[in-house]
Amino acid sequence: MPQAATVMPTIGTVSGLTLVTDINAALAAIVSHNSGATAPSATAPTEGQFWLDTSTTPRTLRIYDGIQWVAMGTLDDSGHLWMPVTSAQILAALGFTPASATALALKLDASAYTAADVLAKLLTVDGSGSGLDADTVRGATPTTFGLALLAGAVAAASDVQAGTNNAKPVTPAGLAGSAAIQALTYGSTTSWNMASGYNAKVTLTGVTTFSVSGQLAGLPYTLFVTQDGTGGRTASWPASFNWGAAGAPTLSTAGGKTDIISLMCTDASAPTFVATLAGKGF
Repeated sequence: MPQAATVMPTIGTVSGLTLVTDINAALAAIVSHNSGATAPSATAPTEGQFWLDTSTTPRTLRIYDGIQWVAMGTLDDSGHLWMPVTSAQILAALGFTPASATALALKLDASAYTAADVLAKLLTVDGSGSGLDADTVRGATPTTFGLALLAGAVAAASDVQAGTNNAKPVTPAGLAGSAAIQALTYGSTTSWNMASGYNAKVTLTGVTTFSVSGQLAGLPYTLFVTQDGTGGRTASWPASFNWGAAGAPTLSTAGGKTDIISLMCTDASAPTFVATLAGKGF
């Protein structure tokens, strides 16, 4: 094993042959990076000293940082390949153990660590994870927008519909999902929470009065009103609906027919809507 003291004796008497032998052993240790299955023990390790750890497969080149031996990469002497530190070694250094030998990258299996978990570890001085937890990484303010994206905290369809969250980025799936048509429950008063869907539909089985809430200024809203098989059902509209000179529309009376009401919210606090009958008798 090419490990030896690199300091020659300065007291006592040694023969020339012994000195040459010690020097050659020290040079062999230096040239081979102290190759061996255990850390160099002939002399106390020095910061910056190398050690080729032969106890691993492939062999690992380590450097002493003044406290411990840190892996730099691996040397595959059969395949003749040098590989820098792997993602598995980085995770191990941060205190993570992959769920299995194949789970070296994030989320390769259900028990592997999430991006939020690793970000929480990385965003500390010492990697202990004591600085930020996953919830903090996901964030609740615009300043954590980028971290939220990395952590997978994207806006759901309900977030887009409500329009009140500034921390979550919007994906195409979330945007498309937000346009889903909300099915309203018919009643003598039919309530439409626009924050739960700005497109809605209802089938009238009797007379109803519409009530709306959760509106946002500048957003368009669409309501599909369908007659049941009997038909002839009527509706009363909120005072906030401004129908203009044409006035409130007369709904289709035939059974099964659908009318389309188009709305634009111009004031959310009052509230005020510009309302039109966009289509009749579908």
